[in-house]
Amino acid sequence: MIDINQFAKKSNRPQLKTTPYCVIYTRVSTKEQAEGNYSLDTQKRDCEAYALKKGYIIEQYFGGTYESAKSDERLEFKRMLNFIQKSTNRISYVIVAYPDRFSRSGTRAISIVDDLKSKGILVESVYQNTDSSTQSGQMMQNIQLIFSNYENNNRKEKSVNGMIAKMERGYIVGQVPKGYRYVTPEKGEEQKVVFTDESQFVKKAFLWKSQGVKTSEIVKRLHGLGFNMNEKYLSKLFRNPFYVGLIAHQLLDGKLVNGKHPALITMATFLKAQEQLSVNGSNYKTNPEDEHLPLKRLIKCGDCDTNMTGYLVKTKGKYYYKCNTKGCKNNRSAAHLHTEFENLLNKYVINTDLKPLLNKQLVYTYEFLNQESKDEQKLILKQLSELATKIENLERKYIEDDLPKELFLKYSSEYTSKQKELTEKLNSTTNQLSNPQKDIKAALEKCENLSKMWQSARLDEKTKIQNIVFPNGLIYDRRTDDYRTPKPSLFIELITSFSSNSIGIKKGDKVSFENFSPSVAGSRIELPTLGL
Repeated sequence: MIDINQFAKKSNRPQLKTTPYCVIYTRVSTKEQAEGNYSLDTQKRDCEAYALKKGYIIEQYFGGTYESAKSDERLEFKRMLNFIQKSTNRISYVIVAYPDRFSRSGTRAISIVDDLKSKGILVESVYQNTDSSTQSGQMMQNIQLIFSNYENNNRKEKSVNGMIAKMERGYIVGQVPKGYRYVTPEKGEEQKVVFTDESQFVKKAFLWKSQGVKTSEIVKRLHGLGFNMNEKYLSKLFRNPFYVGLIAHQLLDGKLVNGKHPALITMATFLKAQEQLSVNGSNYKTNPEDEHLPLKRLIKCGDCDTNMTGYLVKTKGKYYYKCNTKGCKNNRSAAHLHTEFENLLNKYVINTDLKPLLNKQLVYTYEFLNQESKDEQKLILKQLSELATKIENLERKYIEDDLPKELFLKYSSEYTSKQKELTEKLNSTTNQLSNPQKDIKAALEKCENLSKMWQSARLDEKTKIQNIVFPNGLIYDRRTDDYRTPKPSLFIELITSFSSNSIGIKKGDKVSFENFSPSVAGSRIELPTLGL
């Protein structure tokens, strides 16, 4: 006989554990708190007493140290969650002294608590305990976690505003630089900063640097005087305006403030040191942006794959490209490399007579290669439409049919996440040209003589041409004294491929994509217009 009870449906609501096992998590926010008071011991003692009262068995302890709860990327916190994940059929409770001991990350904390609850595990607080197994209790717990996040952000905002106000009055916050120290102020006095014995060495270092001495040599001289400092730290020290009586800090948003502390060196010495920091000891000066060195961000050293930089030899009045890797001697005249680059561009010149044919073929190719993208867009739009209907139905069930809140939140989160994923995917496929015929024609005109265009262009225009033709850069091989070229952009490759394959085709002949090199197929074309 058929049992009618087999048609009953089981609840899909999360089933809470009935095991008595728990873990205890304790923490403080700073090292000073961990070392200077008994909060951790108190938290542990009170959590143990709570567990004993409830009849829980303590399976493991976590925390017991200082970890900021602003983020949930805490080592002990993550170790606890991993332990619970592995013991998911055993652990039923996480015991903390207060909700903010668990987390102060607001909605992120709520998400973690919800995830634990979905596995049948409850987070319980000793001093602000609510029955989180019920809807009202869970809501109260969520409010506590949100309030902890608000309190933390409010405290942070007050602290930051206080720091800004203090610096704007001319007082430093945090550690003072080498050569200075704090003096404990008398009652009612403001902060006071004075020189240390090390200041004399710092002052000498600035004077030497302003005179053009290499930083590595300054390190050696200071070592000879009994003052040790590595080259990297010294280079950073030279750029600190604190030594001329100014305060610089990220919180000041690009402003310099006159400090209350004494200046160690004059402004003239500081500025001369800055000039020398950009001067190489081999009688050349580096140039961050120089119209004489347009290939600086394009070419790499063929020996060590490092970007080559440029410099001017003042005594010769000539520019050079150079690999900055220590021991690498890849160094070549800028004039020579520019000539070789122009010769390389000449390889991509198109035959003017073939322009109408190339234009027609490129339009056809563009549409051919982008058809897959169009089909993908249609599929994504269909999926988004179906998803919008699901979200609408879910909201209606929640409002009208008393759908449980946990199910609503679960599926709402899933649908929203999928919606965001599909929207991002759609955006990545919607970069097609509105008028490919016009843009292809303009691009072909630009490509009639790339070499001459590059010669006469401004620095920013040269950079655009270089990046479009060689998006993966160029490699200079000093052994062959020539460039090794990675694949050029797809558009340039199409032009050269079609140019070479179009020889013999007469005007008016039918053109088929299949007649051309298959190496250019297989990916969607993103057509450049050189932007000039």
